[in-house]
Formats: sequence, structure tokens, C-alpha cells
Amino acid sequence: MFSRTTRRFLPRLVQCKPTRSAALSRAFGSAGSFKLKVIDFLENEYEVEATEGETLLAAGLRAKVPFQKACGGNAECATCHCKLPYQVRTHQGYEDAGEKELDCLEFAPLNDEESRLACQVRLKKAVFEGQTLRFVYNE
Repeated sequence: MFSRTTRRFLPRLVQCKPTRSAALSRAFGSAGSFKLKVIDFLENEYEVEATEGETLLAAGLRAKVPFQKACGGNAECATCHCKLPYQVRTHQGYEDAGEKELDCLEFAPLNDEESRLACQVRLKKAVFEGQTLRFVYNE
């Protein structure tokens, strides 16, 4: 789409792309592909096709889920705040939030033990397949 040089000069808000492994998986087959459901802050439901290893933010953007990403996916703004269900958070393969993400979530409204930032959640088929996730509206 854009050359490497052009991408460097685009604003950070535009730069949110799937990981290299996710792009390769889509290009060479759907072995790591799976579906999950996302409910936005207006209660609209979206079926999201995700790839193993990509972020929830990237998968949601591809599925046209209308949420904000003011920092471009760098865990600095909490506008991609989402809620993960108990089944996901207690799954053996689930990765907990890092320190930077927790610092950012500390100031997010409606923050609780279910809260994560979609830009930091790496999707795994074993953990997220068939699950329903909710995005929270943040101003």
C-alpha cells in the first residue's frame, strides 16, 4: 500500500497494521485463522476473523469495528479499552497485561479486572476462538 519511506512519515494515528506473522498467515493460508465476536459500545455485534498472533485492535479494524485508537496502538491512551470474559482471562494460554498497559488502564473509566487494551491483546486461537469481547466507549 505505502512504501517503507512513506509509512515513516505518516501520522501515528494511521500506523496500526497487523503483525508480520499475521500478514504471512493470511497470505499463505488460514491455518491459524479463527472467529470471535465483538460487541461495540452501541451494542452492535461484529464477527471478527482473526489470525493467530495479531492484536485484537488489528483484527477489529479489519472487521470495521468503530472504536478509537488515538495513540496508534502504543498503549498510551486507553481508547481501545475492552472487556475480556472470565473464560478468556482464566484460560491457561492467556497472557496477562504488561506494566505499561496496566499504567494506562489505571486512568481509564470503567477499569476493572476484565479490562485490557485491544492494541496489547495478542490473539491465540486456543484462547479466543468463539469468545465474545466488548469494547468500552472512552472519550
